[in-house]
Amino acid sequence: MNKIFSTLLLLMLAVGARSGTIDSLYHLALSADKIDRKIVNQLFVALDADGVTDSLIVVSRADDADAVRQSVCYNVGLYYNGIYRHFQAVEAFVRAAHFARQNGNRQAEAEALSAAAVQYHNLGDFEQSMRLCSQALHIDSLLNDIEALSCDFNILSATAVSAGRTDDAVRYVLKAVEWEKSRPTPTKLAIRYGSAAEILNKSGDTDQALHYVSMAYELDRRDGNSIGVARRLSQMADIYVARSEFDTAERYYKRAIDTLELRQELHSLGIDYRLLGNLLQKQNRHDEALFYYGKAKSVARQTGNRFFLSLTARAMAESQMALKRYAEATDNLQLAIVLGDSLHSEKLEQMAISFRSQFDLQEAEEKAVKQEKTLRLQQWAIVLLGLLLMGAFFVAFHRKNGMKKHKTAASIEENTPQEITDETINKGEMSAADRQFLIRVSDFVHTNMKSRKITNDLIAQEMCMSRNAFSRRLAAISGETPNSYITRIKMEKAVRLLRDTNLSVKEVAYECGFDESNYFIHVFRQMYGSTPQQFRQTPKI
Repeated sequence: MNKIFSTLLLLMLAVGARSGTIDSLYHLALSADKIDRKIVNQLFVALDADGVTDSLIVVSRADDADAVRQSVCYNVGLYYNGIYRHFQAVEAFVRAAHFARQNGNRQAEAEALSAAAVQYHNLGDFEQSMRLCSQALHIDSLLNDIEALSCDFNILSATAVSAGRTDDAVRYVLKAVEWEKSRPTPTKLAIRYGSAAEILNKSGDTDQALHYVSMAYELDRRDGNSIGVARRLSQMADIYVARSEFDTAERYYKRAIDTLELRQELHSLGIDYRLLGNLLQKQNRHDEALFYYGKAKSVARQTGNRFFLSLTARAMAESQMALKRYAEATDNLQLAIVLGDSLHSEKLEQMAISFRSQFDLQEAEEKAVKQEKTLRLQQWAIVLLGLLLMGAFFVAFHRKNGMKKHKTAASIEENTPQEITDETINKGEMSAADRQFLIRVSDFVHTNMKSRKITNDLIAQEMCMSRNAFSRRLAAISGETPNSYITRIKMEKAVRLLRDTNLSVKEVAYECGFDESNYFIHVFRQMYGSTPQQFRQTPKI
C-alpha cells in the first residue's frame, strides 16, 4: 500500500467514523422487535450533533413505537441526503412513509413520500420520482394541505422537465402556481411565477413566459424586493435572447445590472456582466463585450470564484482573438489553464468521497469472508468428530489447504482497492479536454443556478452527452457525482454571499438555487459545521 493510498485511507476513516456510528445506531434501532429507547436517543444525539435536526429529539416510554420508527427513518433520510447517499436516503424515506401509514399519520406519510421522490430525482429515476410524488399529491389532496400541494406540483414540474416531458412540466408548474395563489399568504408566488416562466421559455412559449415573469416582477417590486426585481429582469433578458431580440435583451440585462450594482449583489452581478458580454460577443461587438467581461473578471477576483474567473478569462480570450489582440488572448488562456491546475489540486479530497463507498463494500465483504471462515471451521469440527480414525491425516491436510484458500482470498481482498487507487492516481495531470469539460459544466451551473435550470439531463444535453456518460466522465475527472458537484458550487457561492453581502439567509438560499431556506441551512451545516447565521458571525471558511 503506497503512501498516497495510506493517506486516503486515513481520510476515509476520519470522514467515515461519524457515518459509521449513525449507520450502526440506525441498524440497531430498526432491527429490534421492540423499541430500544436508549439506542434511539443515542441516534438522535448523533443526528443533532451532525446538524440534521433543529433541536435534540428525546424519545420517552409514552411515545408510540411506529411514530418513533417513522421519526428515526425520516431524520436518517435527511442525514443520508446531506452526504449524497441517495439510495440509502430513498430507503429511509420509504420506510418512514410505511411507519407513518401504520401510525395513521397521513401528513407525515406524504412528507416522506415527497422526500423520497426528490431522492429518486437526484438519482435520475424520474418515473419513480413522479410515481411517489403523485402518491404524496393524492394524500395532500385528501388533507387539503394547500402549501404541500403547491410544493408537490413544483417537484413534479421539475422532474417532468428532467425527463423531457415539457408539456407535462408546463401543466404541473401552472398547477403549482394555482395552489400557491389559493394560500391565504402566498409567500412563494413570485418563485412559482418565475419557475413557470423558465419552463414555458424552455417549451418555446416565450409569450406566456414573459407574462409570468412580468407578474413575478410586479410582486417583487410591490414587496420592495430589489434583488428579486433584478432577478426577474435577468429572466426577461434570457427570454428575449431566446427570441433573438438582442436589443431588448441588452436593455434588460443593463437594468438588472444597475440594480445589482446598487445593492452590491456580487454573484448575480458577475453572472449578468458575463451574460451581457456573451450577448455582445454573439453580435461581434467584441470591444463592448470585453468591457463587461472585464467587470465580470473583477467580480470573480473579489469573490474568489476561480471557476467563474476561469470561464470569464476564456470568454475574454475569444473576443481578443477576434480583435487580433493575440498577446492579451494568450495571457487570458494561460490564466484559465493555471486556474484549472489549482482546482485540480482539490481532487484528492473529492476522490476520498468517491472511494468511501468502495471501502464500505470492502468492509462488508471482509465480514462475509470471516463469517464464511467461521462456518467452515464449524463444518470441519463436525467432520472430525465423525472421522476420528482418520483424523491425524485429514485434519492436517484440510487445515493446510483451507488456510491457503483463506490467505489467497484475503490477499485478493486487500489488493483490489490498491490497484484501483493506483490506476486512478497515476492518470497524471488533467488533460486540456478534461479542463475544458469542467469549465463548460461549471459555466452552465453558474449561469443557470438562480433560475433553477440545473438538472443532470440538462447539463448532459448541454455537453452533447447521455446522462449516464456525463455522470461517468464527471466522476472520473472530479471524483464527484453531478449532484455533489453542483451542491459544492452552490455552497461556495453561499459562503461568499454570507461573507460579502447583507442578504438575509432566505435571500442567500434563493440566490444559491434553494426554494426552501430550511433545507439550505441543513445542507450548509452539513458541509461547513455551522448554520449560515453562525458562519456570518464568525466566518472561518
